[in-house]
Amino acid sequence: MRFLTILMCVFLAIAVSQPANAITAAKEKDIQELFKAMGMTSMVKEIADMSVSFVINLEKKSHPDMSKQLEQEISKAVYDITMATSGDFENTAATVYDKYYTQEEIKQLTVFFSSPIGQKYSSVLKPMMQDLGAAAETVSKKNQTGVKQAKAVEEILKKYGYK
Repeated sequence: MRFLTILMCVFLAIAVSQPANAITAAKEKDIQELFKAMGMTSMVKEIADMSVSFVINLEKKSHPDMSKQLEQEISKAVYDITMATSGDFENTAATVYDKYYTQEEIKQLTVFFSSPIGQKYSSVLKPMMQDLGAAAETVSKKNQTGVKQAKAVEEILKKYGYK
């Protein structure tokens, strides 16, 4: 039994150490070009800014008397840490793009995001998503979607003997 456990651990270690489907150098280069065309750097900065806002709002609730100096220091630390990991984020994102797109599709996306309409898409995506979120919330309130869902779940739970 001990031998079998050791053998399984060795196989697991070998499997984990081997890249599953490593991205070819050419495809990696194309993905990096796509990220540049998409404005990935500005997206990472937006993520860092959102992280800062989230942390500061959270800390202000716990420490309403927080000084501006302390807020700035915390903001800088959170931003810097987020930006320091941006390379890892891009590498991970590259593996996701590799998984879902062929190299030819990556090239086509790069052409799109380099075009005027692709640049517009990138520039309006964030506010457009906010508008769509607000629209979804309005429709949900109008149709009482949450209330209907809660009632349906409650009825199903009752049917199975839950209170």
